Amino acid sequence: IHLIGKHCYRVVAMNVRIVKLMGLFGLLSPFVGLIMIWIAVLLTPGWSITKDTLSALGGDAFGNMVFNSGLPMAGALMMLFSTGLFEISERRIIGQLGSLLYLLASVIIVALGVATINVQPIHNYLSVALFVLIPLSLAANSANLYLMSLKIYAALGILGFILSAGIWATPGPVNGLKETVALIGLAVWQIPLSYWMRMQVDEDEDL
Repeated sequence: IHLIGKHCYRVVAMNVRIVKLMGLFGLLSPFVGLIMIWIAVLLTPGWSITKDTLSALGGDAFGNMVFNSGLPMAGALMMLFSTGLFEISERRIIGQLGSLLYLLASVIIVALGVATINVQPIHNYLSVALFVLIPLSLAANSANLYLMSLKIYAALGILGFILSAGIWATPGPVNGLKETVALIGLAVWQIPLSYWMRMQVDEDEDL
């Protein structure tokens, strides 16, 4: 049994050391991605969040090296975090599915650092797959968290799902703003859950 604030959660058959370590990677990956994108934007004159996609940062401008190297960095951290998701899944099929979908999204992010916007049509296929996998992963992981009685984090996952899936229903072309909102939807869920993972304690530690 783990106490967080006034809430008491029971997590069964989980390696706390792995969960805490992978929680750290889950905290780091959104910020690494954000910082690398921000630097790439600064180094890419003329790029517009409402006119261009995030992938355009990996084109021929000077900032492409930062963007294309930042994706594998963030994606690799996400891949490690997916191990933590699997560890807290309690071996439920829905939790394992959510972990797998998240892992696939992470692998695609790494691949996009190699298959840049200039590598067509592979890049476009990967981009579409990424923004489909994100809400699917959020939905599956949220269902598992609800079954674990982690309802706060399940609710954040549903909020993230609404953002990451709903943004594509808005009118207008695909651009960096829509892609950013979809990624924020993932971060809204991932950062608090990662913090929860970091706060877990071994059963023989003082609560």
